[in-house]
Amino acid sequence: MNNLLQLVFWICTFSSSAVIVIRVRRYLIYWRKSPRGFPAIATLDRSPLRSWTHTLLTFWAAPTRNFHRHHRLGWTCGYLCYHVAIVTLVLSYIASGVLYAMQGGVWDVATFLRFVIGYAEPMHANFLFGSWSPWIIGFTWGDVLLAATGNILLWWNGKLGPQKVLVRSLITIIIWSEILGRLGYVPGMLEVHILAACALAFLLPWLYINHVIFLPFVLLSGLRKRRYRVYA
Repeated sequence: MNNLLQLVFWICTFSSSAVIVIRVRRYLIYWRKSPRGFPAIATLDRSPLRSWTHTLLTFWAAPTRNFHRHHRLGWTCGYLCYHVAIVTLVLSYIASGVLYAMQGGVWDVATFLRFVIGYAEPMHANFLFGSWSPWIIGFTWGDVLLAATGNILLWWNGKLGPQKVLVRSLITIIIWSEILGRLGYVPGMLEVHILAACALAFLLPWLYINHVIFLPFVLLSGLRKRRYRVYA
C-alpha cells in the first residue's frame, strides 16, 4: 500500500505541476502584452482611477452581499458551511505538515501523508499535538460535520453538471472516509481518503475549481479590472 500511495502521489504531483506551469506562463504572457493586466481595455467612463482601498472594499463587499440572491437558502447555507469547513481543514493539514517536520518525522511520502491527512487518528494526533491532541480532535470534529452538512445541502440544492458530480463525489468520499476513519468502524479509510484527495488534486487544473490554484492571478486580475472600471 505504501508503494501505491507514493506512486499515485508522484503521478498526481508531476502531472498537475506541468499543467500549472503552462497556465501560469500563459498568465504572465497575458500581462506582459497588456500593461493593465488584460488583453482589451473597455472602460465604462473616463473618471479618475479608483483608489486601491476603495477597489478592495468593493471587490470583496459586492460578492459577499449579492452571491446568495439568485440561489435557494439551502444552497447558500451549504455553500457557507462547506467553504468554512474546507478552509479550516486545509489549514489543519498545513499545520500538521509543519508540526510533522518540526517533530522530526520520517521523510517517507506515504508516512508523511498518513500523518498529515490522518492527523486526527490517536497515534498521529499524540505525535503531532501531544497533550493538546484531545482538544484538536474535538475541535476538528466540528469542521468535519460542517463539511458533511454543507456537502449534503449542495447535493440537494445545487445544479449538477458532469464536473460538479465528479468533484462532489470525490469530496463526499473524502469527508465520509474521514468520518469512518475517526470512528474506527471500517479499516483502511485513511488510505481511501489519501487516494481520493490525490485524485482531486490531480484533477484541479482541469476542472471548474481551478481557481483554488490560480487564486492570486484571479484576484489580481479582478482587482485591476474593477479599479479601471473594465467590463467584458
